[in-house]
Amino acid sequence: MLVRLFKTRFDPETKGRDRAFPKALEQAVRVVEGYNTGHRHLDELRRVIFHTCLCFIRHTLKTNFFVLEKHAPPCHADRSSER
Repeated sequence: MLVRLFKTRFDPETKGRDRAFPKALEQAVRVVEGYNTGHRHLDELRRVIFHTCLCFIRHTLKTNFFVLEKHAPPCHADRSSER
């Protein structure tokens, strides 16, 4: 789910990324918030990790992950939202 969200946002071969990303993000947030395996402590820990991944994807401005020849860091994040 998180990999699919990342691809939806940044894969240049994905058509209609700007329209598809908000919908995919909403779906991913619902899945993360509803994550329940019956192991309360582990589920809470995993939800924190998943929310951190969602935050990373949301605040990444651009990436060269899909570029074959890389000459720069793989991701650039929006640092204006740091506390």
